[in-house]
Amino acid sequence: MNRRKSQSKETKRFKLLIFGTLGAAGSFFVISFLLSLLTYTLSDPLGVIAIMSEAALIISAFISGFVISRLGKDGGVLTAFLSGLLFSLIMLLSGFIASGGKIPLSCLLSYAIYIAITSLAALLARKRGHRRRRKI
Repeated sequence: MNRRKSQSKETKRFKLLIFGTLGAAGSFFVISFLLSLLTYTLSDPLGVIAIMSEAALIISAFISGFVISRLGKDGGVLTAFLSGLLFSLIMLLSGFIASGGKIPLSCLLSYAIYIAITSLAALLARKRGHRRRRKI
């Protein structure tokens, strides 16, 4: 009985990790698309494209960390951290393949910031949990 509960808890955490990583990728692509539409309307789109991509990365990190932590309840912060790490590794690997093996230091810094913001959003989501009122 106790083993079943632990397996189901681990299974739920793994499913949340996969869901969170896919949600992070989805939110990143949607936000990137919306910001690219905004960038296209500007007079100098090439000057702000890097800023817009970083903004999309930061916004999606915050959203995914917050949602994963809320859904994860116990262990949600750790799951959010692992999801951010997994998404960063996927992005790093795809960048490595696309660039022919050259990854700039700025990309590594961006992914480290992504993991930090995902964890920070998860911690903020836990702080905003339900609080009990004391009866006087």
